[in-house]
Amino acid sequence: MSRVLAARRRRGRALGGPAAPPDLTRLAAHACTTPIAVIRLDQPHHAHFESYFGVEQSCAYEFSFPVSGAASSLEVPDTRTDPRLSGHPVVTGKPWVRALAGAAVVDAAGGRLGAIYVADTVAREFSNEQLSMLGEIASQVSCGLQREQELRGLRDELAVSHSDASDLDGGVLLANPATHQMLQRWRALVDDAPVAVLVVNPADSRLLYANQYAASLCGQALASDLTGCTFADFVPPATRPELTALLAKAREAGEAAVSGAPLQLAPLDGVLRHVLVNALATTFNDRPAVQLAIQDVTAEREAHSELVASAAFQQAVLAANPDAIYVMDAPTWRPMWASGKLLRALGYPADVEYDSSLTDELVHPEDRERMKTVNEASLELPDGQATLLRFRCVTAAGDYRWFTRRLTPFARDEAGSIVQLLAIERDVTDSVHAEDRLARAALHDPLTGLPNRSLLVDRLTNALHRAQRADTEVAVLFCGLDGFKHVNEISGHAAGDGVLLATATRLSAELRPQDTIARVGGDEFVIILEPAPRTVPNGLSVPGDLPDLRSDALAVAAGIKQALTPPIEFGEQEHVVTVSIGITFARHDEGAEGALRDADSAMYRAKALGKDRCEIFNAHLRVEAMKRGRVEQLLRAALAAKLDPRAADDPARLPTPALWVAYQPITDLATGRICGVEALARLTDGQRIPVSPEEFIPIAEETGLIGPLGRFVLEQACRDLASWAQTVPLGVSVNLSARQAGLPGLVEQVASALQASNIAAEQLTLELTETALLEAGQSTMSALHALRDLGVKISIDDFGTGYASLRYLTLLPVTGVKVDRSFTMGLPDDPTANAIVQSVAGLARELGLSCVVEGIETVEQLRALPEGVQGQGYLLGRPATATETGHFLLSRGTPDYS
Repeated sequence: MSRVLAARRRRGRALGGPAAPPDLTRLAAHACTTPIAVIRLDQPHHAHFESYFGVEQSCAYEFSFPVSGAASSLEVPDTRTDPRLSGHPVVTGKPWVRALAGAAVVDAAGGRLGAIYVADTVAREFSNEQLSMLGEIASQVSCGLQREQELRGLRDELAVSHSDASDLDGGVLLANPATHQMLQRWRALVDDAPVAVLVVNPADSRLLYANQYAASLCGQALASDLTGCTFADFVPPATRPELTALLAKAREAGEAAVSGAPLQLAPLDGVLRHVLVNALATTFNDRPAVQLAIQDVTAEREAHSELVASAAFQQAVLAANPDAIYVMDAPTWRPMWASGKLLRALGYPADVEYDSSLTDELVHPEDRERMKTVNEASLELPDGQATLLRFRCVTAAGDYRWFTRRLTPFARDEAGSIVQLLAIERDVTDSVHAEDRLARAALHDPLTGLPNRSLLVDRLTNALHRAQRADTEVAVLFCGLDGFKHVNEISGHAAGDGVLLATATRLSAELRPQDTIARVGGDEFVIILEPAPRTVPNGLSVPGDLPDLRSDALAVAAGIKQALTPPIEFGEQEHVVTVSIGITFARHDEGAEGALRDADSAMYRAKALGKDRCEIFNAHLRVEAMKRGRVEQLLRAALAAKLDPRAADDPARLPTPALWVAYQPITDLATGRICGVEALARLTDGQRIPVSPEEFIPIAEETGLIGPLGRFVLEQACRDLASWAQTVPLGVSVNLSARQAGLPGLVEQVASALQASNIAAEQLTLELTETALLEAGQSTMSALHALRDLGVKISIDDFGTGYASLRYLTLLPVTGVKVDRSFTMGLPDDPTANAIVQSVAGLARELGLSCVVEGIETVEQLRALPEGVQGQGYLLGRPATATETGHFLLSRGTPDYS
């Protein structure tokens, strides 16, 4: 039987529970501030003295270290650096012992019986006071073992001389004085023992002897009160078979002690207790008996149950928590414990442990230095605060995933320094990818995928900084497509998108990898070129051998024009687009916005000179650009001023800059009476100096201000006409630009203005140039027809300058034509001008259209006009304010033009 017990003990199954005396391992752990304490003894019959705290039973058996001698102790601040512990299982595996201290348990002669150990999972020093306390606890264990040896010796002596003994329980003196003396010594030792001792008759389970500790355990005041009791008096029914079986095992084992599983006692005081029982066969009063040593482990069992419940709760929390949680050793920055979810999230097998060797291998090389910096900063944190780090870890598949880690203090040493940190990591790969997509959407054109204006400005700014350091320039190419508007109007927006995508691809193919191309508008692209070293045939760059940037930019521009020469196919149609390119060579002091403005000015110059060409920015263009910018500011300020209607007819009372409406009369030349007026937008600057309509109208078209400008003129003209209608019946003509005619909501805007002023639709004439009508898309033509259906008149302004086929007059929803002033200037001497005016007037008469001849400045021009036309010009009346026009209409007179 002893060989069987020895074998079980070698497999780590023979360790008992808490120490005898109780709680010595727990006391050692608290005294040395360690999470682990173990008592390990060398002899099998001392197994019931073995104990462990903070580790499982199988791990506790592994605690066997070189401690020997009565005064010998063991102290290892860092087990990884001590060659004696190299490869030891509790060092290389769980529980990750990093610091160790031990004291020998010895017999009376100083021979080793075992040792008591305390261990920590972080490297640390032990104080002299802690080592001294550990030695004192080891001495207590030694005293307990020595007392047990004395009891065993007395039992053996008593067994030899039991024939000389009288009834011990009855208190009769033994015949043999020596035996009587040994019995007294035995009683003294057993009565003072810190364990319950019972002597039981195995035949009927009746108690033959009990010490005082046993009486207290069973709820009795005196030990003698237990004599004669049976198991039925203090052992629950379910436990009795186990205890009876233990008695039988003890008798079979002979001189070897046997241990049973934890049992329950139901003492006479009614308090249920948990006990550990060791049994040893003996004789008592010349009869076979079994001696029971019982240890009360109720407190430990309850604490263990709480610990198990707590551990189960913690495991449930960890299982439900999506984060990976681990504890780091501050001195080494290695994980001491990990929940395992980090590795699972990275796709590693379940049997891979998160040990110290994985840390450097998992973290992306680019993030390791940043992690080191954050780790060092974490050592200065107060309790309750944390550092936050975002980094990448490699997956089992070889790619990387993003994690955030929150690091907070977890444990400190006696000096208050952090020795352990708690880390909580979360997989944020999806969030990072979503951020990347949002960032890309914010900085890239959604159609072409090219950088947008925001990213372009950032890159251009960086390029200008590099140019400043190298004392060079940066070339900026502003590319505007010619005729792209017709693609959308003729083939639809899907075709327009297809053309833009193809254009972006062709432009990108003409550039180097280091160049930047961006889409900054509907049909506008910008290219940034920086000087770059040329490459020699072997592919190596030649430092300092920079190309001529101006030649390089012109070469790229030529390549772009050539790349866009072939038609772009979309669906079953081919689309031909050309490009106007403006180039500027910018330096750092001009700034990104200034460089883009200059290149834009050069591009508009290229369009003004006939399109499909390249122009380089110069100082004159900058002056023009500044002038255009000033006019745009004036126009914006005037539109935002929301003019006071009471002052709208008096420019002297208007705020500066000011926007107002002038009116030029249109006269029926047959009667000499005014039949209408033309509304003309006027703008003055801060000094009330007029700004020419030829300046601010094109700018309004380009900047999109034509919409609010046209609406202001229309609504003001309708209001003024309503005030004059009480004086004389007449109509008003309002110019409509091509872009304004194409804006959505035009019909509703006109109808609203008519309703608000309460004038008839027939009193309003909208004038569009011949070119605007020829270029009008389907949406614009539909709007014009709808306006005509309302009763609004449509007139062709500047007729004869757009080279339109006369057949258009029968197709367009027009009610009149206006002969351009360029023909009037030739009257009466120029026969060609005279013929054109006569022909247009006759054609209008045949088609039932009204005809207005503008630009009449002399009596000779007036007399050369055909009959039946209306006239407009300085000779008949100059543009005037609404107040002046009202006074003029009150005169109702027929002016004398002779």
